[in-house]
Amino acid sequence: MTVYGQGWHTSTQWYLKQVEALVKPGQAVLDFGAGTGILAIAAARLGATVTACENDSGAMDLCRRNVVLNGLMVACVDVPTETYDLIFANIGPGIKEPGVRELLDGCLKPGGRLVLEVE
Repeated sequence: MTVYGQGWHTSTQWYLKQVEALVKPGQAVLDFGAGTGILAIAAARLGATVTACENDSGAMDLCRRNVVLNGLMVACVDVPTETYDLIFANIGPGIKEPGVRELLDGCLKPGGRLVLEVE
């Protein structure tokens, strides 16, 4: 069984490849549905300014802990209020929840990119 939050889930692996391919130093990046922060940490290691957004308080606590353990700076928020060059939304069917897509589209800078796994 593959467990979310440890980096081994198929969708997380796909997103990590996208982070590696797309993130550039200095970009503003949002990890929406950050879970334990794996994508946020990867983007920060690549030099991006990163915000992690997670509505599960237990997962957000783990995200904060993992960020600190990795010696990185990542803003952790419940709801994003800034705009971003790149948004990674590893939230599966959650993208279909009312208002989620509109929220994410509103957080994109002009010319920004929203990265979703297509099932």
